[in-house]
Amino acid sequence: MTNLLKADLYRTSKSKSLYVTAIVCVVFVLLSALLYKGIDIVANTLLPGESIMQETPVEGGDIAEMGDMLVGSFGSSTAFTTAQEILKSDTLIYCLIAIFILVSAVEFSSGTIKNSLTAGISRKNIYFSKFTLSCLYTIGYYLVFFVFAILSSMLVYWEGISASQLGELLFTGIRQIPIYIGVIAAAHCFVFATQSTVASVSLFIVSFMIFNTILPMFNMVLGWDMNVTLLFPLYQCIELVNFDVSAINYATIYGSTILYILLFVWFGYAKFKKSEIK
Repeated sequence: MTNLLKADLYRTSKSKSLYVTAIVCVVFVLLSALLYKGIDIVANTLLPGESIMQETPVEGGDIAEMGDMLVGSFGSSTAFTTAQEILKSDTLIYCLIAIFILVSAVEFSSGTIKNSLTAGISRKNIYFSKFTLSCLYTIGYYLVFFVFAILSSMLVYWEGISASQLGELLFTGIRQIPIYIGVIAAAHCFVFATQSTVASVSLFIVSFMIFNTILPMFNMVLGWDMNVTLLFPLYQCIELVNFDVSAINYATIYGSTILYILLFVWFGYAKFKKSEIK
């Protein structure tokens, strides 16, 4: 499997898509920092009780409350808090699509997966070497995302981040990486189960919307317990940015993450092992 992993690493490292996606990720991070800065500037121009829609103070009402909320939420933003907000975003999720297409899906669309099997490489080695490579690229992309989240925030606000704040962000990064490994495990499973780029990307996007948009909306309406919310990957990443995560929340986050990884890796391999290569 080591030789196959090296060959796949060499092949994918020559792809321009790998670097274009990384650049796109950096651009989105910078735009996010600029957006937060813009909101912060608008918030700082408002006094409590003022509205964005009119210049005169508003006495009471929902608009005044929204103005107060805007000032309170963004009026005191810093490079540190902006970096936190960027780390909560789902920017990296969309970059992961490029990873599993480049590492695995292209093998089926080009037909080279058959050549590997004909050459005597076992399905087990193919599946797990590509999963390992996907994990390595996920970690690499996360490092790019993490570093530029900090650098962009410092650049936009033109201020530094203290050593203690940097330590907190690093701690957040270490805790978030397993979550993204769980996400790429699901994407890897979809590729080998469907053997189709379009189908795997569609499944990934639909499942992402269900787990991170639709179900959390039910959570807001039904008032589910926080431990239920933490079963959703994006909300796990958001919660990990908060530094007062309780022990039971940690157990929920990483327990569900390990379960995601094991189930998707097992199902993807079991499906690939018994399926006919198209």
